[in-house]
Amino acid sequence: MIEVIDIKYMYNIIKLDLNTGESINLSYNLFDLYRLERGKVLDLIEYQQLKKESDKINCKRKALTYLSIRARSSLEMEKYLSKKEFLGDVIREVIGELKKSDYINDYNYAVMYINSKNNRKIVGENLLKRDLYKKGVSREIVRKSLKKCDVGSVDFDKVYAIAIKKLQNLGNKKNKMSKLVYFLKYRGFNDNTIHVIIDRLKNEGFGL
Repeated sequence: MIEVIDIKYMYNIIKLDLNTGESINLSYNLFDLYRLERGKVLDLIEYQQLKKESDKINCKRKALTYLSIRARSSLEMEKYLSKKEFLGDVIREVIGELKKSDYINDYNYAVMYINSKNNRKIVGENLLKRDLYKKGVSREIVRKSLKKCDVGSVDFDKVYAIAIKKLQNLGNKKNKMSKLVYFLKYRGFNDNTIHVIIDRLKNEGFGL
């Protein structure tokens, strides 16, 4: 027998203490719908329904706290909530609600991520793609966000400047050419951009 032994009225939720030792958080609307009161005995179906609604409330609160730190992609949020041991169907419902409310928006997230990354250091399109794919952003959204941020327009002077700085750091090490190419690829620049930079370095007398 599952019985409600105490009811706590809080700011935006109602907390039910059960004789099983667990607590359930509910919205005021759901509380009224089920006509809950101290001493009420819950049948198994009622308990399971209320438990799921409580899990959704708890899951959404965790999600909003996670979002308060910074924006998240759908996949980042899914992984985070899974680690908090919420069930898959609860996670999907909560993420769906957050998307409808625009708390989670993979396109806005991708645009913000690209701008933030570019403000910190010069990187290429390939690195941004890799990062966003890892975060679960779809290829179509990645394509649109890169176009929005005009990532395809390469500032060769800036890439050239970081290439010179890398060469200076390499000093007299062997295989500077291959090390520089690897560095530029790691930064996400494509083969054409790297070719232009290497040719310019050679033409300006840098020994490679």
